[in-house]
Amino acid sequence: MTDYELYSLDLIKLTNNTAVENNLKWSFDGYSLFFTVSAKGSIEGDYQDFQGRIYSMNLTNQRIQLEVLK
Repeated sequence: MTDYELYSLDLIKLTNNTAVENNLKWSFDGYSLFFTVSAKGSIEGDYQDFQGRIYSMNLTNQRIQLEVLK
């Protein structure tokens, strides 16, 4: 699954995991990138079969966090 990673336009690798990132959307301010991860991988570690999740990546520090849906 290493073929599925996110890169910036200057080819800086933004992710390094076993997940398949889908449905990429920019935040309104342009500082975050939102994406979903389906049952095809995991941000947290080795492959897991789990319910889909929504993550955001802060592009200034490249930190990824799980978004809590209420």
